[in-house]
Amino acid sequence: MRLLAVLPHPDDESYSMGATLARCAEAGVSVHVLCLTRGEGGPDRVAGRTGEDLANARAAELRASCEILGAECTQWSFPDGLLPTVKDGPRALAEFVARLRPDAVVTLGADGAYGHVDHLAATSWVDGLDVPRTLHVAFPPGLFSKMHRYLRRRPFVVADPGPLGTPREDVDLVAPVGALRERKLASMAAHATQCGGQAQNLLPVDIEPLLVEEWFTIARGTPIPPGAVLPTDGLG
Repeated sequence: MRLLAVLPHPDDESYSMGATLARCAEAGVSVHVLCLTRGEGGPDRVAGRTGEDLANARAAELRASCEILGAECTQWSFPDGLLPTVKDGPRALAEFVARLRPDAVVTLGADGAYGHVDHLAATSWVDGLDVPRTLHVAFPPGLFSKMHRYLRRRPFVVADPGPLGTPREDVDLVAPVGALRERKLASMAAHATQCGGQAQNLLPVDIEPLLVEEWFTIARGTPIPPGAVLPTDGLG
């Protein structure tokens, strides 16, 4: 069984679905993370690096995070903040998926978490794939509202992405973090350029809900069986 996570930036794999990736790996699923950019457009809260130096640092952080989670990783170098302009992105992703042949692909949701254009582009690319099952990460309503208000005038954030978050009753799959809480925190803390090595500083939001449950909706494929708690329950 193969699970592919497609994400736009280093660190998106950790806060959004880190515990689920780790639990799937523990269950014997082949877990692969494909990161579409090297995150050179982000900050560096450790050494103030920019450009190629920051990209190299964030690539190393992604490898460390994936090792913690038990996932293989592949990193591409599409421009951070400009994924909607990458015309050959969907084709490149389709070719990668045809080689890997995953049973399911998981990515961020249709709200882009907080309306980030790269998040929205990655989700669009994934939704165009011909795969047995596609899952979107879902977040509690309002979790990223403050973050969006702070960033909405930046060119990489959609000014009005619509409602942010998903009510719990509309979530198709709830995966408890449980005993994997510390591993998820370690994965988040691995992205030191973004959080200074303190997992709770990775996002300017209350991360506690992300340390209790991870939520998913089914974008493609048959419904998840009742009582399922992992994407692996519906892969076959």
